[in-house]
Parts: sequence; structure tokens; C-alpha cells
Amino acid sequence: MSLRKICKIEIKNDQVVKGIQFEGVKKICSINDAIQIATDKGAEEIFLIDNTKSLFGLEPNFPMLLKAAKISSLPITFGGGIKTLDHAMKSYSMGASRVYINTALAKNHKLAAEIAYRCGRQSLSGGIEYRSDVSISNECFTESGREPLNISANERINLEANFVSEFILSSITNDGTMNGPDLDILDSIEIKNIPLILCGGIDIERDQKRISKKFEKCKHFSGYAASSYFLIK
Repeated sequence: MSLRKICKIEIKNDQVVKGIQFEGVKKICSINDAIQIATDKGAEEIFLIDNTKSLFGLEPNFPMLLKAAKISSLPITFGGGIKTLDHAMKSYSMGASRVYINTALAKNHKLAAEIAYRCGRQSLSGGIEYRSDVSISNECFTESGREPLNISANERINLEANFVSEFILSSITNDGTMNGPDLDILDSIEIKNIPLILCGGIDIERDQKRISKKFEKCKHFSGYAASSYFLIK
């Protein structure tokens, strides 16, 4: 088994955007260009997310999912604003391989259970968006990093591991900085039988050796998702 290489594509309306620490997003390119660049750079999957949808309680960005699915042959994990079973089912029908839920998962385990019952746990990615620079170690947040949950990533995974097939661990602290991945968080997770994907701060060329070394020792380390490396560098 090898590490999964995932391009995170952040979207807002009909544009691909990128911010730093989940703030100050700027337009960088079209969805067509983003998928072409990601494919050319060796991405094996797409993580497509519109953080504004959960933040403002809006419907998921289905038009951009449809565009992405039409032009990409890569598996797509789709998130942002998914609050109902109908949202999830519509995402799958439009080409998503998995749906990603963070805010909805924290608020409503019943939704995750319904999606898993209808489509299987393999169709659902759990979101852990956390900060390592606050008083609670690796504190989780919802609403695109705005609302603290007063719970650590480890505690939350212990509560929610039975509902999803994997967790995407997004470091808000490292997001958009390309300062390096937070590999230490992997050691803090007590549950060792669920795949974990790291996201935030990754420069694949610079960090590959450290990432590969960690992968050899940490068998639940499943892959990494990068945005700036694929789409900006």
C-alpha cells in the first residue's frame, strides 16, 4: 500500500480559491485549470470543498462538483454545506466518490449513520479541522474554522470513528503556509484502525522524506492532501 496523493481544491462560487489559515481567500484559477494542473503533478484523488457553504448555511456547491466530475477521471471527495441525506445522495449521483462532513458530523451523528446505512461507511470522510496553537491541544473547530468545539482531535475521533471510513485532519494553523505538515498529530490519535489523511502546510518535494518515514512507522497514516503545492507553487 502506498500513500494517497490528494489535491485539495478549495472553491467559492465558480472559482478556485486559496487562503491562509482558512482566511483571506483569493481567486487562483478555474476548476478546469486546477484539475489539469493537479493531474499533471501526479494527484491521484481530488478533495473538492467550498468552506463558505457550511459557514453561511448555504446549499452545497453542486454546479462545481458537476463541472469537476465531467472533466476529471480522478475520484472526488466532495464537501461543504452537506447537511442532509439528500445532499449526500445528490453528491454521489453527480460523481462524488465520497462526501466530506465536518460541521454536520459534529452536530449530528444521525446524519453520518444514515449516509453509512444507505451507501456504506466507505462513502463518507470525516472532517477534523483543528488548531495546534490554542490552549486545548489540537482543538477541533467547525464552520470553516470559526467555531471551537472545546474538544481535541483525538477525543473527537474516539467519538466518531464508527460513523466514517477515514478522517481528513486539516491543520488550520498550517493551512496555506507551506511550512510543513503536522506529523505529530498522528501520534496523538489513540485509535489505530481508521485511515488518517493529513492536510495543511505540505510541500511535497521538500517534505516527501519526512512523510515517507512517518508512513513506515504509522500504519493508519493513509495519505496527504495539498492545495498550495499543486495549484500555486
